[in-house]
Amino acid sequence: MKNTGRATERVGDLQVGQDGYVVMESMRWRTPPDLVEAVAQHLGAEEWDLDACGEADASVADRWLSADRSCLVWEWNMWDVRYVWMNPPYGAKGVPRATLRSIGENPDDYKPFPGLDVFLDRAYAQTCRYGLTTACLVPASMDARIFRHLARAREVILLGRVRFIDVHGVEQRSPPGAHMVLVFSGLKRETGPKWTLGLEY
Repeated sequence: MKNTGRATERVGDLQVGQDGYVVMESMRWRTPPDLVEAVAQHLGAEEWDLDACGEADASVADRWLSADRSCLVWEWNMWDVRYVWMNPPYGAKGVPRATLRSIGENPDDYKPFPGLDVFLDRAYAQTCRYGLTTACLVPASMDARIFRHLARAREVILLGRVRFIDVHGVEQRSPPGAHMVLVFSGLKRETGPKWTLGLEY
Protein backbone atom coordinates (compact mmCIF):
# COMPACT_ATOMS: atom_id res chain seq x y z
CA MET A 1 0.00 0.00 0.00
CA LYS A 2 1.31 3.43 -0.90
CA ASN A 3 1.67 6.30 1.52
CA THR A 4 0.38 9.76 0.71
CA GLY A 5 3.56 11.45 1.84
CA ARG A 6 3.54 14.92 3.33
CA ALA A 7 -0.17 15.30 2.94
CA THR A 8 -2.63 17.74 4.36
CA GLU A 9 -6.36 18.33 4.21
CA ARG A 10 -5.73 21.48 2.18
CA VAL A 11 -5.59 20.87 -1.55
CA GLY A 12 -2.35 21.98 -3.18
CA ASP A 13 -0.39 20.97 -6.26
CA LEU A 14 -0.02 17.22 -6.32
CA GLN A 15 3.00 15.51 -7.78
CA VAL A 16 3.65 11.80 -8.02
CA GLY A 17 7.30 11.28 -7.15
CA GLN A 18 9.65 8.60 -8.46
CA ASP A 19 9.21 6.68 -5.20
CA GLY A 20 5.47 6.38 -5.79
CA TYR A 21 4.52 8.84 -3.07
CA VAL A 22 1.97 11.54 -3.68
CA VAL A 23 3.39 14.77 -2.34
CA MET A 24 1.47 17.98 -1.86
CA GLU A 25 3.82 20.84 -2.66
CA SER A 26 2.07 23.00 -0.06
CA MET A 27 3.39 20.70 2.69
CA ARG A 28 7.01 20.76 1.52
CA TRP A 29 7.75 24.10 3.08
CA ARG A 30 11.16 24.60 4.62
CA THR A 31 11.77 26.41 7.89
CA PRO A 32 13.47 29.82 7.60
CA PRO A 33 17.20 29.27 8.35
CA ASP A 34 17.28 32.28 10.70
CA LEU A 35 14.60 30.68 12.88
CA VAL A 36 16.39 27.33 12.97
CA GLU A 37 19.64 29.06 13.96
CA ALA A 38 17.93 31.19 16.62
CA VAL A 39 16.42 28.12 18.31
CA ALA A 40 19.80 26.36 18.26
CA GLN A 41 21.47 29.37 19.90
CA HIS A 42 18.68 29.62 22.47
CA LEU A 43 19.26 25.99 23.45
CA GLY A 44 23.04 26.37 23.53
CA ALA A 45 23.66 24.12 20.54
CA GLU A 46 26.50 24.95 18.18
CA GLU A 47 24.64 23.12 15.44
CA TRP A 48 21.89 20.56 14.93
CA ASP A 49 23.15 16.98 14.97
CA LEU A 50 20.06 15.53 13.28
CA ASP A 51 17.10 16.76 11.25
CA ALA A 52 14.40 14.22 12.08
CA CYS A 53 12.09 15.23 9.21
CA GLY A 54 14.60 16.29 6.60
CA GLU A 55 15.10 15.83 2.91
CA ALA A 56 18.25 15.28 0.87
CA ASP A 57 18.20 18.85 -0.45
CA ALA A 58 16.65 20.58 2.56
CA SER A 59 18.09 19.38 5.84
CA VAL A 60 19.18 21.71 8.65
CA ALA A 61 21.82 19.16 9.71
CA ASP A 62 24.40 16.99 8.00
CA ARG A 63 22.50 13.93 9.22
CA TRP A 64 18.81 13.55 8.55
CA LEU A 65 15.91 11.12 8.59
CA SER A 66 12.93 11.40 6.28
CA ALA A 67 9.41 12.22 7.40
CA ASP A 68 7.87 9.70 5.04
CA ARG A 69 9.67 6.66 6.41
CA SER A 70 12.80 6.54 8.45
CA CYS A 71 12.16 8.91 11.37
CA LEU A 72 9.32 6.72 12.58
CA VAL A 73 11.30 3.49 12.18
CA TRP A 74 15.01 4.05 12.70
CA GLU A 75 16.59 4.81 16.05
CA TRP A 76 17.70 8.42 16.34
CA ASN A 77 20.94 7.73 18.22
CA MET A 78 22.67 5.79 15.44
CA TRP A 79 25.01 8.75 14.86
CA ASP A 80 25.51 9.58 18.55
CA VAL A 81 23.45 12.77 18.27
CA ARG A 82 22.49 15.22 21.00
CA TYR A 83 20.47 18.07 19.44
CA VAL A 84 17.61 17.22 17.09
CA TRP A 85 15.46 19.53 14.96
CA MET A 86 12.02 18.44 13.77
CA ASN A 87 9.57 20.26 11.52
CA PRO A 88 6.99 17.48 11.12
CA PRO A 89 4.18 17.33 8.57
CA TYR A 90 1.04 18.88 10.04
CA GLY A 91 -1.53 16.95 8.03
CA ALA A 92 -3.75 14.53 9.90
CA LYS A 93 -5.93 12.90 7.26
CA GLY A 94 -3.75 12.61 4.19
CA VAL A 95 -4.72 13.53 0.66
CA PRO A 96 -8.51 13.74 0.25
CA ARG A 97 -9.98 10.74 -1.55
CA ALA A 98 -11.70 13.02 -4.06
CA THR A 99 -8.36 14.60 -4.92
CA LEU A 100 -6.77 11.23 -5.56
CA ARG A 101 -9.69 10.26 -7.79
CA SER A 102 -9.38 13.55 -9.70
CA ILE A 103 -5.81 12.67 -10.76
CA GLY A 104 -6.79 9.15 -11.77
CA GLU A 105 -5.58 7.36 -8.62
CA ASN A 106 -7.53 4.77 -6.67
CA PRO A 107 -7.91 6.07 -3.06
CA ASP A 108 -7.97 2.49 -1.77
CA ASP A 109 -4.34 2.10 -2.84
CA TYR A 110 -3.24 4.77 -0.37
CA LYS A 111 -3.11 4.99 3.39
CA PRO A 112 -3.21 8.33 5.22
CA PHE A 113 0.04 9.91 6.27
CA PRO A 114 0.57 9.72 10.04
CA GLY A 115 -0.78 12.75 11.87
CA LEU A 116 1.17 15.27 13.93
CA ASP A 117 0.58 13.30 17.16
CA VAL A 118 2.51 10.34 15.77
CA PHE A 119 5.60 12.46 15.09
CA LEU A 120 5.49 14.20 18.47
CA ASP A 121 5.04 10.89 20.29
CA ARG A 122 8.04 9.52 18.41
CA ALA A 123 10.12 12.62 19.20
CA TYR A 124 9.31 12.39 22.90
CA ALA A 125 10.02 8.64 23.07
CA GLN A 126 13.37 8.90 21.27
CA THR A 127 14.35 11.96 23.32
CA CYS A 128 13.74 10.17 26.61
CA ARG A 129 15.33 6.93 25.45
CA TYR A 130 18.60 8.49 24.33
CA GLY A 131 18.86 11.64 26.45
CA LEU A 132 18.43 14.01 23.51
CA THR A 133 17.24 17.58 23.26
CA THR A 134 14.62 17.80 20.49
CA ALA A 135 12.98 20.97 19.18
CA CYS A 136 9.69 20.48 17.31
CA LEU A 137 8.14 23.33 15.30
CA VAL A 138 4.34 23.02 15.42
CA PRO A 139 1.24 25.21 15.13
CA ALA A 140 0.52 27.06 18.37
CA SER A 141 -2.49 25.49 20.03
CA MET A 142 -3.91 24.84 23.47
CA ASP A 143 -6.58 22.37 22.46
CA ALA A 144 -6.89 18.88 23.92
CA ARG A 145 -5.10 17.29 20.97
CA ILE A 146 -1.85 19.14 21.64
CA PHE A 147 -2.10 19.58 25.40
CA ARG A 148 -0.44 16.30 26.38
CA HIS A 149 2.55 17.23 24.24
CA LEU A 150 2.73 20.63 25.94
CA ALA A 151 2.72 18.94 29.34
CA ARG A 152 5.69 16.76 28.38
CA ALA A 153 7.82 19.61 27.04
CA ARG A 154 10.77 21.04 28.96
CA GLU A 155 10.19 24.39 27.27
CA VAL A 156 7.61 25.97 24.99
CA ILE A 157 8.86 28.78 22.75
CA LEU A 158 5.94 30.87 21.50
CA LEU A 159 6.46 32.42 18.06
CA GLY A 160 4.39 34.62 15.81
CA ARG A 161 3.56 33.65 12.28
CA VAL A 162 6.35 31.90 10.41
CA ARG A 163 7.07 32.69 6.77
CA PHE A 164 8.05 29.31 5.37
CA ILE A 165 10.10 28.78 2.22
CA ASP A 166 8.79 26.66 -0.65
CA VAL A 167 10.71 23.97 -2.56
CA HIS A 168 12.01 26.61 -4.98
CA GLY A 169 13.53 28.74 -2.20
CA VAL A 170 10.85 31.43 -2.36
CA GLU A 171 9.50 32.86 0.90
CA GLN A 172 5.73 32.37 1.18
CA ARG A 173 2.95 34.20 2.97
CA SER A 174 2.55 33.14 6.58
CA PRO A 175 0.01 30.35 7.11
CA PRO A 176 -2.90 31.20 9.41
CA GLY A 177 -2.10 31.21 13.10
CA ALA A 178 1.07 31.38 15.13
CA HIS A 179 3.63 28.64 15.71
CA MET A 180 5.57 27.37 18.69
CA VAL A 181 8.59 25.19 19.35
CA LEU A 182 8.14 22.31 21.78
CA VAL A 183 11.46 21.38 23.36
CA PHE A 184 11.63 17.83 24.68
CA SER A 185 14.53 16.86 26.91
CA GLY A 186 15.84 13.49 28.01
CA LEU A 187 16.85 15.08 31.31
CA LYS A 188 14.43 14.67 34.21
CA ARG A 189 12.60 17.86 35.18
CA GLU A 190 10.85 18.53 38.47
CA THR A 191 8.46 21.27 37.32
CA GLY A 192 6.21 22.09 34.39
CA PRO A 193 7.53 23.49 31.11
CA LYS A 194 9.31 26.81 30.90
CA TRP A 195 7.50 29.28 28.65
CA THR A 196 9.50 31.58 26.39
CA LEU A 197 7.76 34.38 24.53
CA GLY A 198 9.28 34.94 21.13
CA LEU A 199 12.78 34.74 19.67
CA GLU A 200 14.69 37.29 17.63
CA TYR A 201 15.39 35.89 14.18
